[in-house]
Amino acid sequence: MATYILGPINFLRRVSVEYPSYTWAVGIGIIGPIGAVVIPPIRRKYFGYIPSEPIPTTYP
Repeated sequence: MATYILGPINFLRRVSVEYPSYTWAVGIGIIGPIGAVVIPPIRRKYFGYIPSEPIPTTYP
């Protein structure tokens, strides 16, 4: 039973030591979409972020 749990953990540990660039790439890749959902409400609520006016599409 322990091999089903420890096998993948040992594999991930070995890969993170042998290929740290892959580990960082996966970590940053996971954080990106989560940040896209979580960060905008935090900016509005705690930092008072107000979006800028849209750029005019016609000549005044």
